[in-house]
Amino acid sequence: MEFGYFTLSDNHYPNNPRSANQLVLEIREQAILADRLGMHSCWIGEHHFDSLGVNSRPDLLLASIVPVTSHVRLAPAVTVLPLHHPVHVAEVWATLDLLSG
Repeated sequence: MEFGYFTLSDNHYPNNPRSANQLVLEIREQAILADRLGMHSCWIGEHHFDSLGVNSRPDLLLASIVPVTSHVRLAPAVTVLPLHHPVHVAEVWATLDLLSG
């Protein structure tokens, strides 16, 4: 059995003192920890225009994780295709795949 880290970057809870900035940095820290713990994968989602999801660029967040991890597989949990050109989406994720090995 393989375990992984999955987040949709939701930050909308009653009385939540955590800012969107804090959450994005925590997601990055948790993905790095997942690598150190020997988890198989990290899935980070894309969300826009809402306090529920605060990460509009999982590709950039995952790219910032690549240099500080060595084993965990990195992937998008959600990509909102109507907001992006399909060729661009394919190129972005293919580039991340090359960067991360």
